[in-house]
Amino acid sequence: MGDEAEGRVLAPRLRWGRLEPWRQNLYVLWFGSLVVSLSFSLVMPFLPLYLVEDLGLKADPSLWSGIVLAGAFLGTALMSPIWGALADRFGQRSMLLRSGFSLAFIYVAMGLSTTPLQLALWRVLFGAMSGFIPAATALVASNTPAASLGIALGSLSTGTAAGGVLGPLFGGAMAQWLGYRGAFYAAGVGLLVGAILAFLLVGERVPPYRGGSWRQLFPELLVLVRRPSLRESYILIFCQQTALMMAAPVLPLIIAGLAPTASSLLVGVIYALAGVAQVLGGPVTARVAGWRGYRPLLTATFLGAALLMIPQAASSLPLLGSARFIFGFPLIWGTVALTYLVTRAAPEGQRGQVFGLVNSTNSLASMTGSLLGGILGHLLGWNAAIYGSAAVFLVGGLLSWRFTRTNLLHE
Repeated sequence: MGDEAEGRVLAPRLRWGRLEPWRQNLYVLWFGSLVVSLSFSLVMPFLPLYLVEDLGLKADPSLWSGIVLAGAFLGTALMSPIWGALADRFGQRSMLLRSGFSLAFIYVAMGLSTTPLQLALWRVLFGAMSGFIPAATALVASNTPAASLGIALGSLSTGTAAGGVLGPLFGGAMAQWLGYRGAFYAAGVGLLVGAILAFLLVGERVPPYRGGSWRQLFPELLVLVRRPSLRESYILIFCQQTALMMAAPVLPLIIAGLAPTASSLLVGVIYALAGVAQVLGGPVTARVAGWRGYRPLLTATFLGAALLMIPQAASSLPLLGSARFIFGFPLIWGTVALTYLVTRAAPEGQRGQVFGLVNSTNSLASMTGSLLGGILGHLLGWNAAIYGSAAVFLVGGLLSWRFTRTNLLHE
């Protein structure tokens, strides 16, 4: 009876010294999040170039880049609530393994694509099977003592950020030395390694599921969305991710345009500078938030990101690179603040559904941002997408300020 009330404990197959279980999970999932983020960001800087140089696209690279990027986010948005509900029933660890092993195969398939349409379809399936990082976040949030939660979430975010740094660097180097297709294959191998480590070393305390039947899934999701603190957090997550992804279809093209003779490695280096700042800023997020709290920090990060996005439409690489680096600090602080606020507002036993909705929101926003950025870049020029991104960050800052003043965001 006691076991049923407390849920199930799934011990890891291997123990790492005398580490506490939550610390072992944190270290392994930090590495797993790094690998998954690295694999994702590895292809981002050269995806528009891959379409042109390997898949034979002759026109509209920014528009097709937006379509291909959006395909993955469409698949994620459709499937994330289902994966979240499954996680609440069977545990987050099962979602880690499902995502890691399936994505390893899909990356190889993307490297075998021969047309832009094939790549776009594989990206939809990629999005539908994704979810490693949200599952890792939910697992850490559910299995970490409350006193260490802020530090653990901040530390975990550095794994994702470090992948964002290393991915463009590795991707640029591999695209130069192995070709674009070789970079996809390398990403698949990395994902396979991360999934195997999670299979061997991650354990989990699965709380008893307190939801209803599958027919009640969507009513349950509506109840969660209507909770004020969660609803406002989802709105801000949508604003942040939309703004971030509006620049994604055009930024590699802007960099390549400023240095037409530069190697793909240089494009990757400049693209990764924001990730360097995220790695540096992630571990101190809890300390920064300790001055005023996570809610005021969130408002400041939105406004700072809006200001720092504008110089990324620069006419020189040094100015663009400097702005890109500093931009990473408000980005990581805002991400951790939102994750913390969502975790605190999530009902016990439904964190899988809550983080599934986070993943769906991120994906819908990424799809919206990618399409908007591609369309703006196609119709009004590449810099228009950058200015549009700054405007959405500004809207997010104003909304965050309003939600904080009306106490809709709770710490």
